[in-house]
Amino acid sequence: AYNCLIHFYKRKISLSMMAMLNVAKCLDSSSIIPTDVRFVFNNEIGSEIKKEVKAHKFVLALASNVFEKEFYGTLKEKDEIKIVDASREAFQTMIYFIYNKHMDWSKFDISFLSSLYYLSDKYDIQDLKVKVLSSISDQKVSKEDVLGVANLAEVHNLFPPFSEAIYDVAVLCLKTEFGGSFEAVVDFFSETEPTETNAVILHKIMARMKALKCKNCKQSSCLDGKGLTSDNFVPGARVTWVEGKGHSMIDRLIATQGEPAKAFLASLIDGTTCGRLTLKPNYYKYKCF
Repeated sequence: AYNCLIHFYKRKISLSMMAMLNVAKCLDSSSIIPTDVRFVFNNEIGSEIKKEVKAHKFVLALASNVFEKEFYGTLKEKDEIKIVDASREAFQTMIYFIYNKHMDWSKFDISFLSSLYYLSDKYDIQDLKVKVLSSISDQKVSKEDVLGVANLAEVHNLFPPFSEAIYDVAVLCLKTEFGGSFEAVVDFFSETEPTETNAVILHKIMARMKALKCKNCKQSSCLDGKGLTSDNFVPGARVTWVEGKGHSMIDRLIATQGEPAKAFLASLIDGTTCGRLTLKPNYYKYKCF
């Protein structure tokens, strides 16, 4: 009976995976399964081409209880729905996500991700929220863009997880640019227009600079570029070698060796480990970015 149960679950998982792979094909032009709902968008000025996104009600209803109520509730929507609060591109991306379509998330900027997060909240698609937040943390911004990014965070303060994620990206940029110096950040903002919003942004950024820890070295004051010592040794952190002295293949720290610690164990880029590496700041340094 136990073996039968195992085979049952294996088959169920296999069928689920097959369904996930096949549902993505339903939007292909070669698919013979007809769509039964269209989302239409405002035309661009001067264009007569109607912008639309097609989908299947049943698939959308499985992903979102909002769509389920729209299509199968007491107040059913028509087969054509006008969308006025999102671009076709953002809405299409949400649909592709629901259909498990492969997408290159690295090409989406923070502004586009903000549109996606809005849609994920509107249609209550939790997996999309998680994906957007993880993509936000991968964003890289320059100090010239920090104020614009922070303003976007303020615009979305009704969505705290998203707003905080954007602020973290802005803070990480400033900590990297100014080496964690509070004075340098204040000087940077002194050159911006003295508005109430900018004052709020500066306050929030300064508070986060103290609280936000580097994902690599786990420190509030990032150790990027600092020499490795027994006092600042962080297991799991990524480091690099000082040319001509350290091991050129070093990747991540594992543990110190000896008492007192004068050497350490680390993983290498090829996945192997190496021990008895020299624990001196002029041999290895932290590589947080």
